[in-house]
Formats: sequence, structure tokens, C-alpha cells
Amino acid sequence: MCYVQRLQANNALIPDPSWLVGFIEGEGCFFIDISKSEGKLGERVQLTFQITQHTQDVLLLQSIISFLGCGRIKQFSGKNFVNIIVSKFSEIDEKILPLLDKCSLRGHKLLNYKDFKKGAELINHLKLI
Repeated sequence: MCYVQRLQANNALIPDPSWLVGFIEGEGCFFIDISKSEGKLGERVQLTFQITQHTQDVLLLQSIISFLGCGRIKQFSGKNFVNIIVSKFSEIDEKILPLLDKCSLRGHKLLNYKDFKKGAELINHLKLI
């Protein structure tokens, strides 16, 4: 069996927003978590945007965080992958949603994004009540 060493990204600059949205199309995930809460509604909604890559690509993830102006890298002990996590609602609302509205996703990921965005709209609506 022949193995080829995986190349590392030496130039991790994000060329433009469309490139990043294409990357998110393949590697991004949108989560809506509903959990019990002590607040007046009894439940809490947490939105999370995530991109996962091999640990070799941490430089690329750092460049994505710099480009977005938000997020943090989460590493897992003993695992060969790392995540960008964006879960602060203001960062999702002010940075992630505008990017993905400007440079639209396509295909199945677009449907996931529309559900995610609808969750953000409902959270914003509840803040006004």
C-alpha cells in the first residue's frame, strides 16, 4: 500500500468571501440546541456555527477566524481534528448571517442555513417582547 503525505496549507489567507462560503458548504455545520433553563420560558435556545478540519489545518482555521472576526478554536485531547466554534449570538447575528446572506450557500446546506437563520430571527423577535 502506498501512502501520500497530506500537504499543509502554507498560504492560509482567505482569498474572498465567496471562497469561504464554498468552504463552509463542504465543511460547515449549523446547530440549534434547545435545553432546560431557569429563565421565564423554561428553555434556552443556543445557536452554534462550526467548521471542522484535521489538526494539520489549524493555520487555515486561524485565518478563517481572523477573516470572520469571531469564533474560537476547540481542540479535543487525543483526536486528530479541531473545530471553529461560533456560539455567541451577537457574533452569529452580526457576522455569520450577513456573510451567508451576501454570498449564498447552495444545495442541501442552504436548507440547513435557512433553518438556522429562522432560529436566529425567532431569538431576535423574543428579545423584543
